[in-house]
Amino acid sequence: MLSGSRKYLTIGRVKYLFKEFICKMLADKDRKSIATQLAELVDLWRTVRFWPQNYFKYEGYKKGVSLDYIKKYLPGILFSDLRADILNDQRYCIFADDKYVFHKKMMDADVLTPKLLGVYSSGLVNAQTYQKKSEGYVPADVFFEGLKVDGVVVKPTIDSCQGQGVTVIYIDHSRIDKFNIAGKFYNSADFSRWLNSEFANSQLLIEEIICQHRKLSAIYSNSVNTVRVDSLKAPDGTIIINSAYLRVGRNGRKVDNWSGKQGGIGINIDIKTGKSLGSGIDYSLNRFVRHPDTNYDLSEIQIPFWEEIISLVKKGASNLPNLNSLGWDIAITEIGPLAVEVNADYDILAQQTCTQSFGSNKEYMKALIEYIKKSNFRKKYIKHFNYFVN
Repeated sequence: MLSGSRKYLTIGRVKYLFKEFICKMLADKDRKSIATQLAELVDLWRTVRFWPQNYFKYEGYKKGVSLDYIKKYLPGILFSDLRADILNDQRYCIFADDKYVFHKKMMDADVLTPKLLGVYSSGLVNAQTYQKKSEGYVPADVFFEGLKVDGVVVKPTIDSCQGQGVTVIYIDHSRIDKFNIAGKFYNSADFSRWLNSEFANSQLLIEEIICQHRKLSAIYSNSVNTVRVDSLKAPDGTIIINSAYLRVGRNGRKVDNWSGKQGGIGINIDIKTGKSLGSGIDYSLNRFVRHPDTNYDLSEIQIPFWEEIISLVKKGASNLPNLNSLGWDIAITEIGPLAVEVNADYDILAQQTCTQSFGSNKEYMKALIEYIKKSNFRKKYIKHFNYFVN
């Protein structure tokens, strides 16, 4: 049994690794010999002192991929525990996990978010003005009948990761049954009943639909294509922008999340310039020079308002107490960026696959190691980071 990996090596995780990654390696004609792979796996384990799953996740088995390159990728499970033990105080994760609380926190910090119209629960809506205050609870059908916007996004305040439960509703004000859900139309009362049956007693955020920047729509218009930015607040309070990638939908999907075989495409973005750094990649590690639906050249992307995006993330990160490692979803409109949501437990498999290894950012790793050395968990984690100390 691998030292330090006992609790991570479960049957479920082994099955996942085999199905999603090892099978891909076995089918790859460009792979290294089994003897070479075994030797490199042992070397990787000795270096990181952790179950060497990254060898398969980041295609270390391919000819021409050096082991030193793979050693710079942080194991996702290890980083998740590090984040929970050291970087993010779990008592404060509600600021990220609860999307309504996040909205209010960003409003107080003057960080722009999508327009919050109300919060739905059990047939009632706590309606919002845009002046950071509530108008009180009204029956849901009355609230929806009075909406003047062209569309809304409805999503659970908790547990809407990877687009789960996020519903886009377009509103055709020329009709009585004006609420369009995937081509099916409802009037205000029926729409309220549909929400209640679909989401039971869940609390739902109701936001005005985002009209994204035309340059983002040109890439793929069916989804709002967001930039995922990961930030780290260093021990001295400096906000480090580690990496960023643009997420775009495909196959007619309304969300841009990067997951599963039909999920979106991630395009690495230069954090200094906001320009794309080559091709896009999906969850199955397929590469795309052009978007498969629109034929848009993914190597020619310049994200609008890039300096404003970085400023927004840094300001938002500075105003979330005791949450130091965060993944931001940023939408871009014609007048600037919006903080759609933030994640205290964002997926570093997606982040490292679509951008680069975390270990390749020396400033970032220096701050991580500083946190570890000052923590009561130093003994638990420093052995996994000795490779990066020097």
